[in-house]
Amino acid sequence: MPEPELPSTRTRRLMTNSAKVLASQILVRVLSVVALVLVANRVEAKTYGLYNSALILAGNWSVMAQFGLRVPLLRAMAHQPERSRDILAQVLLLRVLFGLLTVGLAGAYGLLEFHGGRERSIYGLLLLASIASSLSLTYEEALQSRDSFGRAAWVTLLNGLAVNAGMIIGALLGRPIAWAVGSQLAGSVLSFVMLARYCAREFEARPLRLFWDRAMASDLLRLAAGAAVTMFIGVWYGRADLLMARAFLTDTQVGQYSVPLRALDMALAATMACAVTAQPLLSRSAAAGDGSHYRQAATLLRVGALIFVPACIVVGDLAFVLLKVFRPEYRQGAEALGVLFWVTLWTYYGAIIHHLLFLANRGWSVAACLLCGLLTSLAVGLYAVPRWGITGAAAARLSGEMVVCAASVIALRQLTRMGWTTIVLKPAGMGLAMAAVWMLWPYGPWYWRSPASLAVYAVLAFLVQPLSRDEWLAIRGALSRRSVVS
Repeated sequence: MPEPELPSTRTRRLMTNSAKVLASQILVRVLSVVALVLVANRVEAKTYGLYNSALILAGNWSVMAQFGLRVPLLRAMAHQPERSRDILAQVLLLRVLFGLLTVGLAGAYGLLEFHGGRERSIYGLLLLASIASSLSLTYEEALQSRDSFGRAAWVTLLNGLAVNAGMIIGALLGRPIAWAVGSQLAGSVLSFVMLARYCAREFEARPLRLFWDRAMASDLLRLAAGAAVTMFIGVWYGRADLLMARAFLTDTQVGQYSVPLRALDMALAATMACAVTAQPLLSRSAAAGDGSHYRQAATLLRVGALIFVPACIVVGDLAFVLLKVFRPEYRQGAEALGVLFWVTLWTYYGAIIHHLLFLANRGWSVAACLLCGLLTSLAVGLYAVPRWGITGAAAARLSGEMVVCAASVIALRQLTRMGWTTIVLKPAGMGLAMAAVWMLWPYGPWYWRSPASLAVYAVLAFLVQPLSRDEWLAIRGALSRRSVVS
């Protein structure tokens, strides 16, 4: 049994690690926006739609290589720290085997989904990049199990710089798609090499050491089975909107939808990075057996709501203005962008709640929740996409996320009470007051309307106090200190 930490210490460490990862993500996402604008403006909408579809669908298959082993790895290292090296090598071997299986299945899928040598080549190279990223996740998760978030954040930053620099250079040279594909592959290899070297130092083991123990492998796979099925359902339900857009809409419309969809993916990458940062500490708190991981999760949900609600409202207000930096044909996606950005809030909620369910061995409950979301997204999409086009696809994606989150909350209530009144109602009320500003002032200049609505939100945050004093102190401590972990 690991030595327990004080709850206040755990919360401070959680906030500090989240702030560290968020800082690295901000710089990467800024560069990603620049790369997105340059690449999308250099090619026709249908060409960019092809690249983005190949990138997303290749990434979907990578979850098979990961096979839901993140939580079992973190849990095993929290309970058996003396066997960390063997656990790391065992998980790496399992992912190599699942990666080989993925290449075969995903390759067959690509032959059916994409047509022509160029399309299939783009998809194949992006698939290899996704498999390499899945293997590097093993090292990143092992480092996070020892609170080495600084190293993982550094690698994430370098990967983002490499990928986005390659895309920007390619756009400037007039070969945006070729450089975009190449930079994705180069960035994944760079991350794998750097994380492997960091892990070799941290765990005093060979970087590519593989290990097989039948009992350990069986235990890890048993714990991962529910998560693996859940992740596979989750990624495909999350892409049901894209698949229906490809089925019902023209290639140009798919390209127009790809810009807001790519913007959402960049936002979700930062969102999930922050959520994933909390998982090792929640795992150790759960191992301590004092129930503090539920209180910490409630804090994360409250802080997330306070950040994402105003961000979603501002993006919805400024969606048309933001898309003015793209070619005129992409501006048809303004409504879709405003709808899609709300997915970040519900995804963040779901990531935290799902980890709590996994820690309680309720992985199949998460799978059932995602299945509900998939069915909802398909039902809404089949009705909305043929009638409303890309806005209907965005509505299908958002409705699925909301159903998943609602079902997950119901499943979690069987384990604990989280105080959803303070988690949801206060930020929702503040958000409604904020939205009322630009709804009552619809024709006011955006550069006055958005700051005014944010000011209303800030005043209400001061008046209603959505966070406790201890939570505010933990956030201030995370922002004022460089780190409390190595």
